[in-house]
Amino acid sequence: MGKFKVGDLIIVKEGVHEDAMPESRMGLVIGEWADRFGSDRSPRHKYTSIYNIQMVNGHQMKMHEMFLEIVQEGTSEE
Repeated sequence: MGKFKVGDLIIVKEGVHEDAMPESRMGLVIGEWADRFGSDRSPRHKYTSIYNIQMVNGHQMKMHEMFLEIVQEGTSEE
């Protein structure tokens, strides 16, 4: 698995738009998405992950790890 694990609370970074995304931009990682051919095992290919996310409003989407940040204890929206 990549940067995040199932159960991680995340926030989608500013600048990313999807119509059904809640205003809080918060969600939960529910799995890692893998295409049917799997990752490229070539050492020249840098593999990054795409995750299945369930947003706090129930909307589900796939999101590349570069657009996600983990919500840690003490994080506040200001």
